[in-house]
Amino acid sequence: MTRLAYVRIGIDRALDLPDGRFVIAPDGSTHDDRVTGELSARASGDVLDLRRVEAGSGKRLAAAAGGRRAESGGPEHTIATIIRAATPLDRRGAAAALEQWKRDADDLGRWVDAALAIVNRAIRAHRLVWRDPYLVELTGEDLWMACVGHASAQGLAAGTAGDEVDALPQQRAKQSVGDRARPGEVVASALAGTLPLLQGEELVAFAAREVNHGRLQGAAAALAAGARLLSAELGRGSLDGAAVEEIARGAGNGSAAALLAAISGIQDVLDGWRSGGGVEGRDVMARGAA
Repeated sequence: MTRLAYVRIGIDRALDLPDGRFVIAPDGSTHDDRVTGELSARASGDVLDLRRVEAGSGKRLAAAAGGRRAESGGPEHTIATIIRAATPLDRRGAAAALEQWKRDADDLGRWVDAALAIVNRAIRAHRLVWRDPYLVELTGEDLWMACVGHASAQGLAAGTAGDEVDALPQQRAKQSVGDRARPGEVVASALAGTLPLLQGEELVAFAAREVNHGRLQGAAAALAAGARLLSAELGRGSLDGAAVEEIARGAGNGSAAALLAAISGIQDVLDGWRSGGGVEGRDVMARGAA
């Protein structure tokens, strides 16, 4: 019987995307397959299946999540499944693929990265068309489950699990947004007025997200704007404000590594400013410009 490879990811919240099945790359243009690396001059025929499921809904969620129950306190989740319908496997090929996934954690990571890239393409389209700035792309930290496997077309249509391998790194705790926020000290301090929040930090955080999604020009622009705003908020001419501006200038329009180093350096400056200890200006500036 023909088997279809798939990667299924469980997102720790419900995405504002419609449920349904969507053909991937339907225009037939030549593209580099994100999983195999092969060039294809035809429509891929692969499918993205999106479904929103209720936490604690028992059989429905367990089936959609490969037989496992959700570990989350949220009311709903989105389950995304990418089905490799364009490249069906015979029984021998399916067995070989499963053994490969069991042995090679890096290969599993590539499948999960490919799934995230496809879902993020849909998220970005929705954000731009509907002018929704609050819908942001996903990273691996947003997943509470991930698996790679193969199943029959009938089984995948029903949302059930096939022969699969857990694809989340063992060291990553499968926590929901609620679990990660449980300590609450940051929220309590902000509401009590003892934790100052700066507008420029929002732009620096946005720059970090843009780097992680490979949009370096947007990241550099956001970082530069955030640094200018932070300098004004911290006080131009102050040690902290000068350090922020110097670090941002050192990154320029550089590589992802340079931008991330600058973002980290600016965050160090802000941590020192919040703690009341200031910054070691010369050291921080040197690290940001390196």
